[in-house]
Amino acid sequence: MIYVKLVVMKKRNINIIILVVLLILIDQVVKLIILHSFMDSNYVFVPNILEFKPTFNSNYSYWTAKLDANMGIVAHLTMFSLIWIILIFFYKFYHKIDDKNRLLDIDLVFQTAGFASAYISIIFWKDGVLDFSYFKPLNIVCDLKDFYINIFVVLWVISTSIIAVKYNIGSKEIVRYIKSLFKKE
Repeated sequence: MIYVKLVVMKKRNINIIILVVLLILIDQVVKLIILHSFMDSNYVFVPNILEFKPTFNSNYSYWTAKLDANMGIVAHLTMFSLIWIILIFFYKFYHKIDDKNRLLDIDLVFQTAGFASAYISIIFWKDGVLDFSYFKPLNIVCDLKDFYINIFVVLWVISTSIIAVKYNIGSKEIVRYIKSLFKKE
């Protein structure tokens, strides 16, 4: 019985890794194609709503660009790393409670792909992050990585809410879990 559970867990982890790598590859290949063939292009898909408008964001993220806060590469990588680690701890908490929740695994896929794509963009793209989807009403230019992260946020709220309701999880259990991470055994 334990062997079967380990095989299932291993297969599940491999599937998660494959999906993460696939999403990262899609993000980077799309950017390479845009860089080499469409940088000077501008297409209107939905008038006054959605355009294809490639542009480099040298501030590395939407919020730092909007706030005109150039944090630099090290600060961005540190910030993304801390957020990613915190989210992994919460993933483990919810996964421990409901290890059969596949939506939680899909959350992990989009979160990890989004953050890994952000790392790659920050480290390897010399002019900044290549964004290309322009949402005119919000004045936002984004890329696939941003879609991954937004999908993660929506699915995270849904999956953790389902688990919280199903298992009657409240803030006390979360605080207890966080405290247990820092206890010496």
